[in-house]
Amino acid sequence: MVFMNLIPIYKPFLPKKSKKYALKALEDGWLTNHTYNIEVEEMLKDIMGVKHVLLTCNGTAATHLVAKGLKYKYPEINKIIIPNIVYVAAWNSFLFDKEFELYQAHTNPRTWNIDYEEIIDSNRNNNKSEYAILAVHNLGNPVDTPKLIEKFGVPVVEDACEAFGGKYSNGKWASTGALVSSLSFFGNKTITSGEGGAIVTDDDDIAQYLERLRGQGQTSTRYIHDLLGYNYRMTNIQAAILRGQLDYLEEIFERKSEIWHRYNQAFKDNDKIDLQKVEDGCEHSRWMYGVTFNDNISNYKEKELFFNSRGIEIRPMFYPIDTHSHLKNNNKVFIIRDILGDVISEDSIMLPSYPELSKEDQDKVIAVVNEFVGV
Repeated sequence: MVFMNLIPIYKPFLPKKSKKYALKALEDGWLTNHTYNIEVEEMLKDIMGVKHVLLTCNGTAATHLVAKGLKYKYPEINKIIIPNIVYVAAWNSFLFDKEFELYQAHTNPRTWNIDYEEIIDSNRNNNKSEYAILAVHNLGNPVDTPKLIEKFGVPVVEDACEAFGGKYSNGKWASTGALVSSLSFFGNKTITSGEGGAIVTDDDDIAQYLERLRGQGQTSTRYIHDLLGYNYRMTNIQAAILRGQLDYLEEIFERKSEIWHRYNQAFKDNDKIDLQKVEDGCEHSRWMYGVTFNDNISNYKEKELFFNSRGIEIRPMFYPIDTHSHLKNNNKVFIIRDILGDVISEDSIMLPSYPELSKEDQDKVIAVVNEFVGV
């Protein structure tokens, strides 16, 4: 059944400046890597307080380069502790080159992120020199990476593709506290270039290495290559679209904050709904708003039909790793039973939260959520 005119789960905020800069890139004839790429990288470095930002063609390419950067810096590491119920690219990117084994951890039912207390259990080889941890900030809810590093004393890398604008408890931007991190600027992200992503790191060696990998492994002499590299560069037109949004970053964040506040106020006293909790002192990036329905017996298709029939688009929460056959049957992926993660995945949905969501439409979403749970 097809429903028309749904309140969308997301749509990009595209100010006039994004269109202006993109048109200028077209008129100047610079369609590929050029001026806007440099401007955006410099602006992002300044905004986030980090030494290196490398734009990429998408977030998955950026996360693949995170895996390559980790292996470059720590060639002895071959085991990655990974979270459950995250977007599949976080896992896939560490399997592309068959250099790592992935060990799944449990899910924290409060944050929906990796459970710190269940990261390394007695059934695994506890030789820390072989391990790194992949932190994924689910729906933009930051894992407190500096505390994670302090607790375990192993390298941490981040898939921060959903976390642009989020903060750790020390006030620094999510993505800036790990060895190397990835960002996504996909069409449904807080700022977007349609597709697009970025690498974030303070490590000079990793930045230099990944810059070369991103550009086909070219040496300082043009057309001479000494690395098996990739064409992971962002186009100048994509960067131009992104550039326009950076001029409105505070406005975008303010709009998202207002949406979050209205949802939180509407649902805070509803004992039939659980909300994603933020670690003490951290700040959610407010990318996507999720709710968990307590005592819910409907499957996702039934939830979707209910909301769609009332004019609202929703999305499922990400599925557990053992849902995906290419991962469940992969001899480099070690899966454990994660009951709490299964519950969160089954009973949670994402709600519309794009920056230009009107108060009237948000009130409608809130009313339908309350109707669904019988309030």
